[in-house]
Amino acid sequence: MLKYRKLTDLTDEEIKFAINDILHPISIGEIKCDYKREQIDVDITTDWGEDGETELITDTIRYGT
Repeated sequence: MLKYRKLTDLTDEEIKFAINDILHPISIGEIKCDYKREQIDVDITTDWGEDGETELITDTIRYGT
């Protein structure tokens, strides 16, 4: 049987692993956990450029409720 954990119980390394696997960012910045709201905010930078051109986008993604 699978055991589920709260999102805020994940370690920073587990969060980084999931983000790298899904989004393939250039960098992952600050990770903030809000235990009351059960959500995680992560600052990431990705490259959305086309045809070899670099277009870096830095944003905060939010997981949770």
